[in-house]
Amino acid sequence: MRSHRNARPVPSRLTLALCALLAGASLPAMAADPSCQVWDPVTSTWVDDPAAGTDQGSEGGSNNTTCAIGASAFGLLNNASGFSSSAFGTSNTARNDLSNAFGAYNLASGDRSSAFGAFNSASGYRSSVFGFSAGFGRGPWPTQTTAHLDGPRRHHRCLQRNLQRLRLGCAGVRAYSNRSSAVGVDNIVTGSSGSAFGFGNYAWENSSAFGYGNKATDLNNSAFGYRNTTASEDSSAFGYGNTADGASSSAFGYGNAANGASSSAFGKGSQALNFGSTAFGYENMASGYGSTAFGFLNTPPPSHLNWRKVLTAARSDRYRLP
Repeated sequence: MRSHRNARPVPSRLTLALCALLAGASLPAMAADPSCQVWDPVTSTWVDDPAAGTDQGSEGGSNNTTCAIGASAFGLLNNASGFSSSAFGTSNTARNDLSNAFGAYNLASGDRSSAFGAFNSASGYRSSVFGFSAGFGRGPWPTQTTAHLDGPRRHHRCLQRNLQRLRLGCAGVRAYSNRSSAVGVDNIVTGSSGSAFGFGNYAWENSSAFGYGNKATDLNNSAFGYRNTTASEDSSAFGYGNTADGASSSAFGYGNAANGASSSAFGKGSQALNFGSTAFGYENMASGYGSTAFGFLNTPPPSHLNWRKVLTAARSDRYRLP
C-alpha cells in the first residue's frame, strides 16, 4: 500500500533570515563593564575615562571593573578604579587609592576611605561610613539622598566630606569636619573634634551631644540626655530639657535654665538669669548679679552689686558688667 504524506511548504531563505533577525533583536544586550573613574583637577570632579582598561586587577563575577594594579572587584557591576582599591557586592565603587566599598551601591571617593553596607558614601580622606542609608537619589552620587531607615517621609543625605571622620548607622548621620564622630540616626557634627551619639543630636567644635535631640551649638559645649541645649562657649546641660545659654554656664536636672554668664541651675525648673547666679532646687529663680536661690519656689531680690569682673584672658569682655 502506498503511503501519502501531507505536503508542507518549505520556508524561503528570506523568511528564515527575518526570523533570525527578530530573534536576535529580542535578546538583551550584554552589559559592558563600568568605565574607570579618574579625578579631573580642572573641574574638581570625578569623570569617566572610557579609554582606560577595565580589567587590570583581580575580578570575579559579572561586569566588574578594575583600573589599577592591586585593585579587586568581585560580584556584579563593581568598580575598583583606585590603586589597591576594593569593591565587593553589587554596584559598589571604590574610586580612590586604597579605598574600599562593600555591600550594595556604596561609594568610597576619599583617599583610604571605606564605605560598608548599602547606599553609603565616604568622600573624605580616611573617612569611614558603616550601615544602611537607603539611597533613592536620581542624580550622581554627590547628590544622592537617603531615606526610610528612621521612618517614612524622612529624607537625608549620607555623605562624608572631610578628614578622619567616623560615622555609624548613617541615616542622615553627618560628620563634616576633621576628627569628628557621629553615631546613630540623624546626628550632625559640623565642627572639628565634635561628637554626636544617639538620635537627632547636633554638636559643634570641640563639643559633645549625646542622647536624643540635644544641641551643643558653641565651642566646648556638652549636652547630654533629652533635648538639652547649650548656646555659649564652655557651657553644659545635662538631663531633660535644660538650657545653658550663658558663657561657662551649667544646667542640670529637668527644665532648668542657666542664662547668665558663669551661672548654674540645678533641680527642676530653676533659673539662673544673671552673671554668677545660682539656682538650686524646685523652681527657684536667681535673677541678680551673683545671687543665690535654694530650696522651694524661692526668688531673692535683685542684687545691687555693680561688679566689674575684669579677667586677664582674651575673652574678658564677655564678663564686664555695666
